[in-house]
Amino acid sequence: MRLPDFLIIGGMRCGTTSLHNLLRGQPGLCFPPKKEVHFFDRRNAQLGTSVERYAALFASCADVKLCGEATPDYLYTNDCDKLIYEVAPQIKLIIILRNPVDRTWSHYLFSVFKQVEKLGFREALTEEGTRLAIKSNHSDIFFSYLMRSRYMEHIRRFEVLFGRKQLKILFLEELIHSTRSVLHDLLSFLGRQDSLILDEVPHMNRIVRSRSLIGRLLPALAATKAMPRSDRKYLQLYFAEHNAQLAHWLGRTLPWD
Repeated sequence: MRLPDFLIIGGMRCGTTSLHNLLRGQPGLCFPPKKEVHFFDRRNAQLGTSVERYAALFASCADVKLCGEATPDYLYTNDCDKLIYEVAPQIKLIIILRNPVDRTWSHYLFSVFKQVEKLGFREALTEEGTRLAIKSNHSDIFFSYLMRSRYMEHIRRFEVLFGRKQLKILFLEELIHSTRSVLHDLLSFLGRQDSLILDEVPHMNRIVRSRSLIGRLLPALAATKAMPRSDRKYLQLYFAEHNAQLAHWLGRTLPWD
């Protein structure tokens, strides 16, 4: 069976689609036709629990290429870390993050756009715990605004099983402003730094401006400017300690500090 060499496991509203699209253009990497396979979070009814069916998604990948897939819900789903470890304990895991304040706001706008969110922003944050306890109608996806922005809670679960050497943390802010260097570093992590085609890597700043390559690239990038100042301040205070933990774990300052 051909199993993936790496997974992009999150985070939601952090640029996984952009990263996935950029990596698809690299000759040394291979992906299934569809992003978000949802095998390890058990949301793919066609695959079920069959490892053989999952492996079949990568059967067409040439032996000279590394294969992977991107499902951002993996980072947040309970026991997903254990299921991945049971199937592929040596796999490399990629996590892309962004300012949790902007991620939270983008997530809220996403839920409003999908017409599942009827509450105001601050009320939705207040009701998050109650909604997540109900566990119905994909509440864990649409209403987990704060939970999905507390990054270290999720990173630590994967660190316990896979260790730090199999984890790669990226930041959307750095991918936008230093696209080539971030991709070069990532391909080095995957062992394919020699396969980077720099001439074919568009600069993310240009992508954001033109919306040409990835038309659906984080529509809330512009909308974050509309966040009320009081709500932004509230979230900055809320995430201050969580950001400090992440910075300490990484041993570096965060790009939004």
